[in-house]
Amino acid sequence: MMEIIIGFVVLFILAYFYGKFVDLLDSIFSGIFEFFTGKYNDSLDEYERKKNNK
Repeated sequence: MMEIIIGFVVLFILAYFYGKFVDLLDSIFSGIFEFFTGKYNDSLDEYERKKNNK
């Protein structure tokens, strides 16, 4: 009986840390994605400006 209880406790701990890990990965990846899309949009804006200046 004790092994089952310990197993459940370990599962809950792993699930908790997995949830934290997924949140961390999500924030990292969204940060990277926003960084790249922001850079891409900036370069597009600059391209438009140069085109209009000519």
